[in-house]
Amino acid sequence: MSALTLTRPVRTARPRLTARGLVKAVVTLDARYRARVQLAELDDRMLRDMGLTRADVAEELRRPLV
Repeated sequence: MSALTLTRPVRTARPRLTARGLVKAVVTLDARYRARVQLAELDDRMLRDMGLTRADVAEELRRPLV
């Protein structure tokens, strides 16, 4: 005789949107935006010191913030 087992459907955890999480996301996006603005303002000498090219900067500026 085989045993019949009843199982519940598996629930996947959904992240909850909390005020703290929302503030953290906005702060993170703001920091990324500000860093990219500062990166775009650097002159070629400063970029060269960091080992970056204008093409590297352009690529970073094209990336989405999220």
